[in-house]
Amino acid sequence: MDRNSKFLKILFTGIIFSVLLSSCFGDKNDEENIIDLPDYNLKLEEIVGKYYFVPLKDEFYNRDDYKYLNLKKGDTLFLEIKKDSTYSFNKFYFNQAQHVDNLNGKLISDKKGVTLSPNLYIKNATIYLLGFKKSQKTGMYYYYYGINSPTDPTEFEYYIIYKKMK
Repeated sequence: MDRNSKFLKILFTGIIFSVLLSSCFGDKNDEENIIDLPDYNLKLEEIVGKYYFVPLKDEFYNRDDYKYLNLKKGDTLFLEIKKDSTYSFNKFYFNQAQHVDNLNGKLISDKKGVTLSPNLYIKNATIYLLGFKKSQKTGMYYYYYGINSPTDPTEFEYYIIYKKMK
């Protein structure tokens, strides 16, 4: 075995060991992926409040909410859910970043809980997966929905996540 082969073997072994350690003990700095959490069926009392969308600029995932949604630094998007089962978005995005200002609607209640379906109020709005999530780590509530990808209108991979403020 030459020196390069020994080096590669040591490097490969180190990588395997590192992966095993992180899978056993987990990385404490890992952030919880909201979309991966199970949907949470909430009652109206739990979801009443104001939710905020915080735009991201993430070069690793090639995601720039400011550019894609045509926002400026300091712009705030919010969703408000009221006790009378109504909701309002100050701006609601759909179909590859088309938007509607001041979208208002009514929540839908059934035996499973409450749902919020904005596409009932916008003709031809294509919305993919929507619902509420609850963080297992922090107990925070989130509302999310997916719209068409900014790069491929046939794929639904662009999620907009609103976080409830306490």
